[in-house]
Amino acid sequence: MPWEQSSPMDQKTQFVSEYLRDTISFTELCDRYGISRKTGYKWIDRYQAEGPAGLAAPVSSATFISGRNA
Repeated sequence: MPWEQSSPMDQKTQFVSEYLRDTISFTELCDRYGISRKTGYKWIDRYQAEGPAGLAAPVSSATFISGRNA
């Protein structure tokens, strides 16, 4: 059976799900996903503020200034 691959959004959603289950410590959860605690808290805060849409990659300001040569 081939290895399953998941998108960053899937991984963030799974991280939040495991956090909400509260079965392991936050530090252990972050270690399991290979992220810092700061990043973990950022994902949780975004999820609590905006729901699943908050876990999507933020749009940079460069996207809105496309075609401009500064």
